Parts: sequence; C-alpha cells; structure tokens
Amino acid sequence: MNLLAFDLLPQSIELFLNKNGTEIFKNVRTEEKPSELLLEMIDHFLKETETPLKEIDLIACNKGPGSFTALRIAMSTGKGLAEGAGIPMVSVCGFDSCKAFSEKTTDILLPVIDGRKNRFYAAFYGSGEQIGDYMDLPAAEIVKAAPSGTIAVCGNDAEAFRTALGGMLPASWKIAEPFTKPAIAEWSRIALKKYADGQTDSPAAGPFYIRKSQAEEGNG
Repeated sequence: MNLLAFDLLPQSIELFLNKNGTEIFKNVRTEEKPSELLLEMIDHFLKETETPLKEIDLIACNKGPGSFTALRIAMSTGKGLAEGAGIPMVSVCGFDSCKAFSEKTTDILLPVIDGRKNRFYAAFYGSGEQIGDYMDLPAAEIVKAAPSGTIAVCGNDAEAFRTALGGMLPASWKIAEPFTKPAIAEWSRIALKKYADGQTDSPAAGPFYIRKSQAEEGNG
C-alpha cells in the first residue's frame, strides 16, 4: 500500500509518502508562494523516492482548518491527481493528528492556527480523543473554554497564541515540546483507516473551514 500526502503551510510544503510501510517525510521551505510550487514539488518528491504516480494507491490531504486559499488549492490538486490517475482520495482534519499524540502524554493538547482577525482555529485533545468542538475564537475565549488540566499549546502558531495573551500563558499552560513525528504522518494514518473502512472523498467534498468566508460573513 502506497500513500501520498501533502499539506500547504504559509512558508513551506510538507510531503509524506508511506511506501509499503516505510515512511518518508520532506518539508520544502520557500520564499515563493507554496501554492504555486505544489505540483512541481510533488513531482520532484515522487521522482526522488522512485515512486511513479501510477504506483500510488491512496492520496491523502489535510482538509483544514487553515488558510482558505491553501486548503482550496491543496484539495483541488489532490482531486486533480486522484481523478487523472484513477486513485482514491481521503481528506482529514489536520488537528486530529493530536488524537494519537495525546495518547502519549497526560497533558491536554491544544493545536492552534492563527486565523487572523485576532482569532485562532483550535481544538482540545486528551487521552486519544477530541474534547469539545473545533473553535474559531480569540485566544482569551479559548482559555475560558479550556478543560481542567495541564494544557500544552502546539503547532506553528503556538508562540503567536502566547503573544495574543500578552506574552503570558495561564498557570498550568505551556508550549508543547516538538512531537517525535510530523503531524502529516499521523493524520495520514487516519486517512488509511478511513480508506480501510470504505470512506473516500466524493467529487463534491470540500475543505473544512470552521469560519465563513469573507463574502459569506459580509452577507451574513
């Protein structure tokens, strides 16, 4: 079973290949717009790993939350590759990688993404399960919604979250230590399980935004 996964971040492209159980991860940092290089980087990655696209059995994609533009482009790219090569595709909420990470710690994990407009996309995870709903809230409101316990803030925007709280995290809160594996490896495992359970994306499947688009908010 060969799985190809990719994710668009603000300044990089993450690529992941599970090739018959061997995991290969690559992070490509760029000063250019990552969205404009995605297809090119996927092509290079497959050549570097000596894996023709025709040997890929499943494409996995992070469906969000995150940047509207990055999610649209990543999912559209995944759909295009899947349709063109006749490969099934499964999209997964990237935050849900914390289900696996939270099984290995007594901390409650809080992945955060800076959603701009003084708000963060976030969710709490503990003991291998999500606690509560996905959130799109100011940092202070996320603190109010926190369950009891030690909260470990994680993700590329963890420091931005602390800054939004005036530079100080609440008592019993901390910035999480880096995980031993990239999040893309963990949510790719979720994709494999969904595929094994017969779940694949329909052609109409779209990103998971949490927040309404600017146009929708303007009309709301």
